[in-house]
Amino acid sequence: MPIPLYLIAFLFFLSVSGFCGQENLNSSQKQARAYREQGLRLQKEGNIDSAFSCYQKALLLDPAYVILYNDLGIMLEAKGEIEQAKYMYLKAIEIAPNYPSSYTNVALLYEGQKDYANAVVYWIKRVSLGNPQDPWTEAAKERLQDIVRASPKSFDQVGQRFGENLKGQEPQEQDEMLLDEDAVLGQQLDKKRSLEYFERAKENFIKGDYMSALNEASIAQYLDPSNTKIGTFVEKVSKQILH
Repeated sequence: MPIPLYLIAFLFFLSVSGFCGQENLNSSQKQARAYREQGLRLQKEGNIDSAFSCYQKALLLDPAYVILYNDLGIMLEAKGEIEQAKYMYLKAIEIAPNYPSSYTNVALLYEGQKDYANAVVYWIKRVSLGNPQDPWTEAAKERLQDIVRASPKSFDQVGQRFGENLKGQEPQEQDEMLLDEDAVLGQQLDKKRSLEYFERAKENFIKGDYMSALNEASIAQYLDPSNTKIGTFVEKVSKQILH
């Protein structure tokens, strides 16, 4: 059964409320967290304007406190200020690109706008960052399944979109990436995981479960956009679904 959008958003709000501790923080960072706690209390009491003000004060004290951008984004989205909310979520991703929860919020926002292509991009990223045992990773997979059913065409250009991120790099930047051992190891791991997803996709295709096949193959394509076999397979499954 699909997880309702409002439930995902509510659970996410609860999950981030205690994200950061007080260890190794300077006085401004500690004050920022105090303002955030005050903002959370005010928000639960329904005092939205005062809560928003507390979050803004906290952000001035600690602009790198990533959860604040999510807090502000959630409130802006609830007020109908969608573009401002989107900016906050994307800012959170810019500051902490490996913080999975930011991708949840922006993916839900795009779903709400029926921009399923962008929602797919961010849900796939959320899956790739999450622990397989994490219920939020499973929730992201379920959202992808729902989009497959509602709009299979949204998956067509996912690999291309992520592949374009590499095309704009200068040769020197590409060389530096190749010299980075962590980057090389990360690419190797991504390729391995990509093949695992691809194998599951092919198994699902043989079983006739085309929705799951497209879901798994799209994640595989994101993890390794250089694998043309996966791209060809995605096109094949999409055509089968749309047939």
